[in-house]
Amino acid sequence: MRNIPKGNIQLGNNVTFGFNCTLEVTPQGQLIIEDNVNITQNVLISSNAKIYIASATLIGENVSIRDSDHATRKGIKIQQQELVSEAISIGKDVWIGANTIVLKGSDIKDGCVIGANSLVLEKSILESNTIFAGNPVQKIKERD
Repeated sequence: MRNIPKGNIQLGNNVTFGFNCTLEVTPQGQLIIEDNVNITQNVLISSNAKIYIASATLIGENVSIRDSDHATRKGIKIQQQELVSEAISIGKDVWIGANTIVLKGSDIKDGCVIGANSLVLEKSILESNTIFAGNPVQKIKERD
């Protein structure tokens, strides 16, 4: 793996990025991408905690992966509130379809397929080698 300047981004071998991809990693955040991962165009990966993407994963265009959001207490402007973060884990041999959003605390197991235009939440229960789709994701069927 290659370490990028701050040491909090690690890229494996044969990781490819399409046009207009953004890696937004705060000083305390961590991004680990293993070997043979293909990230297509217009993908945003934003880490304030930790995002782990295992080998042989495909990420479609216009996907957003964020391990944090703002606190929402009333009486304080949202932009002045702290980030609430929880790590994201994406397993081996996963395919995340176009326009999908993966939010904090998500755990996508090995061999999962996430259909286009889906929303993956912390509370989403994703079984290995299964196809999911929807907002929020629901099980469609097991992979053949």
